[in-house]
Amino acid sequence: MISVTQNEFEFPADYQEVEKRPDVVSFTTQELTTPLRVVGQVKLDLWASSSAVDCDWDFRVLDVTPDGQSIQMVEGTMNAKFRDSLSESKYLKPGKVTHFTVLSQKTSYELPAGHRLRVDIQSSAGGFVFPNPGTEEGFASDRFVKATQTISCGGEHASAISFVSDRPKY
Repeated sequence: MISVTQNEFEFPADYQEVEKRPDVVSFTTQELTTPLRVVGQVKLDLWASSSAVDCDWDFRVLDVTPDGQSIQMVEGTMNAKFRDSLSESKYLKPGKVTHFTVLSQKTSYELPAGHRLRVDIQSSAGGFVFPNPGTEEGFASDRFVKATQTISCGGEHASAISFVSDRPKY
């Protein structure tokens, strides 16, 4: 039995409009020449920094159809202060590049040839998680900090996704 809450019905079937926001970063492959099946959890190894002491990280893996629709396959979310342990918070040092491992829910999804794989990363997930004020007070805070997040994409701090596929490597 699958529990579907009202909250799950409020997310778009097509994320094209969401991806136009300035707080969403997208990475997209070339068109696939053969089908690609993603099985199990997708892992995001994220290297990033924040100007705040806390933030959230949300990523989506999407199937981009030939007509441009961006359909969510899986999503993963984490609160940065719980990156090492769910029982003990550890605040960020503003501006310091930090490693985060974010896991998605499990899936079994096949992208047909001609489609593209996309990864969206953002530090907000309105309607999905409570707004993070970026302070040590957390959700009890009545003060919100405007934060700048920076994602590292190369060198020794290259962010990447990994997943299991029963298809040949691309």
